[in-house]
Amino acid sequence: MGKDARVYLDSIETLLKRLIFIMGWRNSLLLTLLILVVGIGLGAITGSPIMRGLVFWTALWAAIDSHRIEIHKYKITESFVPSFGNSWSVFLFLLLLWVYCFPAYLIIRGKILKGIIPLRNEDE
Repeated sequence: MGKDARVYLDSIETLLKRLIFIMGWRNSLLLTLLILVVGIGLGAITGSPIMRGLVFWTALWAAIDSHRIEIHKYKITESFVPSFGNSWSVFLFLLLLWVYCFPAYLIIRGKILKGIIPLRNEDE
C-alpha cells in the first residue's frame, strides 16, 4: 500500500473513532436505527439474511472493543444497562438483544472514553 493510501485510510479511521467517541444516547439510537433499516432493507432486496450478519459483526466489534477499553475495570451502574462485566457478556448480550444492547454499549463506551464512568474499587 502506498503512502498516500495509508494516510487516507488513517484519516478515515480517525474520523470514525471520533464519530463513535462522541456518541450520546440520541446518536447511538440513530446509528442503531440506521443499521437496522439498512440491514432489513438490503435483506429484503437481496433475499439474504444480512441483518444476522450485521448483528454478529457489530457484536464481535463491541466484544473486541470492550476488551480493548477494559470494560471490566469500570463501575457501570446505569439502571438501563445489562451486566457488561466482560467482553464475553458484551458479545452474548448483543447477539441476544441487539436492538437494546447495541445503543446501550455505545453510550457506555462513550462515557468510559470521556472519563465519566469511574473505575471499580479493588474489592468490587
